[in-house]
Amino acid sequence: MALQSRSLELALKLMAGYSLKKGESNPVSPGQYSKTITLLTKICRNIFKDPANPKYRKLKLSSNAIDANIVKVLGAEEFLKALGFQRSERLLMHSGQDNLRGACEKAISVLSRAPHHLDN
Repeated sequence: MALQSRSLELALKLMAGYSLKKGESNPVSPGQYSKTITLLTKICRNIFKDPANPKYRKLKLSSNAIDANIVKVLGAEEFLKALGFQRSERLLMHSGQDNLRGACEKAISVLSRAPHHLDN
């Protein structure tokens, strides 16, 4: 899988509400957006540090943090899918194939350029 920075950036824009039509309010609160950026960064850093560790490549959908900050935030799951995560009934999971460490390095770079707060 060749990771496209553009896919990651588009997912971030979805989270920030940039795809909304003029006059619509942002569905993501500034605090929620910040928590999501922080969690995505943590997920990517953990994988970057230890890409062979399966615990960092499996995210339980039943986890309160994953549900609130990934599943329920438009664009967050798409961001992980751009990294190669796939959704099953209970998990968001990455097989560990491809250049996962390199993909996470690119994702960390994209996340570091994202604003960590939104002005609604």
